[in-house]
Amino acid sequence: MKVEINHRKRNEKKLITRKQNNILLKNQWVNEEIKKEIKKYLKTNDNEDTTIQNLRDAAKAVLRGKFIAIQAFLKKEEKSQIDNLTHHLNELEKEEQMKPKVSRRKEIVKIREEINKTDVQKAIEKKNQ
Repeated sequence: MKVEINHRKRNEKKLITRKQNNILLKNQWVNEEIKKEIKKYLKTNDNEDTTIQNLRDAAKAVLRGKFIAIQAFLKKEEKSQIDNLTHHLNELEKEEQMKPKVSRRKEIVKIREEINKTDVQKAIEKKNQ
């Protein structure tokens, strides 16, 4: 019988989470949301009986939840935007097949470029992680 313990998986997961949080912190909107959350938390938990360690641990949990919520929101927004662009692109391509126009063709190319640009950004972010 052979027992294997794999410690790397846990460390890699934490590293990816930290990199994602660092990428999020470069966004000005995310910074403002986190600052608001910290101020709100400190205002709510302004109690002399609470130890600093408990306050710190609870704040870490609250901020971790806020980061998760922000990441989910940003992913949902991005997916929604791509879906809207793809839907609009499909409609334009159908119209183009029926009645070709130069202006419509330019708009199709523009939308494809925008979709490709977002795909490239995703690939770069994944590579950096």
